[in-house]
Amino acid sequence: MESSRVMLRPGGRTESNRKAVADAVLTLVTSGNVMFEAQDIADLAGVHRTTVRRRWPTREALLALAMEEHTARFTVDLTGDWKTVLRRIAFGLRDFMDDPVEDALNRVVAVSASPQFTDLVKRQWDRLIEAFAQPLLAAQKKGRIAASADIALALFAIASSVLTQKVYAGRPMSDARLERLVRQTVRALTP
Repeated sequence: MESSRVMLRPGGRTESNRKAVADAVLTLVTSGNVMFEAQDIADLAGVHRTTVRRRWPTREALLALAMEEHTARFTVDLTGDWKTVLRRIAFGLRDFMDDPVEDALNRVVAVSASPQFTDLVKRQWDRLIEAFAQPLLAAQKKGRIAASADIALALFAIASSVLTQKVYAGRPMSDARLERLVRQTVRALTP
């Protein structure tokens, strides 16, 4: 009887290598090192440099991988009344943007000269906003949110307010201020 086992190539395209590389990039970016080389990532991830260069040929590709890994950790409970969901989204965004890794990634985006990287960041956040919008759009179809309301714009206004507070004030938005922002947004969306 033949043995049935899965053979993995050393340095192959396994999920563990992808995760190790993403975590290595996040570690370096969080420590302030955004000018890393493929060898730095390979050493930290325990993956061969050739694997890193073949799968992620540019620093932007490595940053994109890291960003995707990082934003996948951001989840919000989107069940329940739309006002409760909107509040969860706002507080989730505030807490996520206060994460040291997210803070470091936001700084990389701010100074990036790569249109490809900034476009990737935009697409990543567009997907998040689209997911967050779904329960609000459902409430809008039921007449609980004004038909003329722009849900995506309302979510973007919350996200940008939270980000601006973090970047320019150097600290997250307070609970009281965030509650006011949520109440203001609810008023704007209510029919």
